[in-house]
Amino acid sequence: MVLYHAGLPVVPGGYVGVDIFFVISGFLITGQLISMLQSRGRIPFGEFYAKRIRRILPASFAVLALTTVASLLVLPPSTRPGALQDAIATALYVPNVLFAAQGADYLAETAPSPFQHYWSLGIEEQFYLFGPLILLLGFIMVRKSIKRLFWVVLAIVVVSLALCVILTSDSQPAAFFLLPTRAWELGVGALAAFALHARLIHLSGRGAAVGSWVGVAGIAVALVVLNSGTVFPGWSALLPVLSTAAIIVCGGSQPAGGAGDLLSRRPLQKIGAWSYSIYLVHWPLLVIPQAALGYENPCRCPSPSPWVR
Repeated sequence: MVLYHAGLPVVPGGYVGVDIFFVISGFLITGQLISMLQSRGRIPFGEFYAKRIRRILPASFAVLALTTVASLLVLPPSTRPGALQDAIATALYVPNVLFAAQGADYLAETAPSPFQHYWSLGIEEQFYLFGPLILLLGFIMVRKSIKRLFWVVLAIVVVSLALCVILTSDSQPAAFFLLPTRAWELGVGALAAFALHARLIHLSGRGAAVGSWVGVAGIAVALVVLNSGTVFPGWSALLPVLSTAAIIVCGGSQPAGGAGDLLSRRPLQKIGAWSYSIYLVHWPLLVIPQAALGYENPCRCPSPSPWVR
């Protein structure tokens, strides 16, 4: 995604990095919630949210504060009120809602807000807020059966995907930025967690190894074939989302010869550990200097928020 935002043509579909991120996040968080439900029969919300706050907010708010200061000091005076509006929306965890209301086109190559990369974190934080409660209510409704809860989550995924496809045609910014139309991607990751925790899928060693490499190939195809002209998310998002899920599910058994042998290499593990911090800082470092100098934006940046006036 960093390469894509920097304008390098080698990955025209690099924006699907966010979709990959959603699936992985849905898998990890739902796995933790399933473990809580299985061991305690409930979700300790205080404990859950305390961990999320410690993990996400310090770095997020530090970059938010520094980006706000840099925007107010460096950007042209006419753009500062809009930048401040975006910063406030980000602090309130609703930047994605603001950008949807503004009709932003993520794939347009125009001067974007320094805070626009926070849209995906807005969806993530909204998922943290509503996801555990929905999961707990579903768990109670199905009489505390993890296997039956899987079908509840599957139904939510299907409804969200249908809404995503419909709105991508009728209102693409809403489909791109809002939680209801992106929940299915997090939900696919959640289904992968159910599949592994409840052992709903049984794969042979060879089948799992092949499946993991098919997932890697699918992501590679998405990065190269999808581009700024692709109608997205809609049906096109299925390729990176299902490919990521395939890697997770097939890699869960750690098959010999699978993609896990490559992905578990130390350099890739390091990149994964640093990815959140890199994601937070790369965007303002690309956007603020360009906006301050006033030259036409050469990078593949999301479309503008109204602070660019």
